[in-house]
Amino acid sequence: MPENQISTADSGMVQDVDVYYTEKAMCALSEVLKESFDSLPDDLKDHFDNALLNIAVNRIVGAEGPVTTATLLWRISDALQSGIKPTASNPLEHSPH
Repeated sequence: MPENQISTADSGMVQDVDVYYTEKAMCALSEVLKESFDSLPDDLKDHFDNALLNIAVNRIVGAEGPVTTATLLWRISDALQSGIKPTASNPLEHSPH
């Protein structure tokens, strides 16, 4: 099996390691975010998505730098305008390296 692939025990499927772990992280984060959102006061719920976006962008800038982040955000914008909706089973791919 190539180095960048993984065989998942539950389905026996072989898939890219990055996609596999991205899917797992998205599922875990989705649950944590739902619980966090549900526990917020109503006045903060109105600002949750904007706060989450800003946290995510700042984390990416810190990890990848502003130029790569801008390119990634442009790719996300293009994908969304094309009707693509990222999900845990179909995440947008980010391969800067």
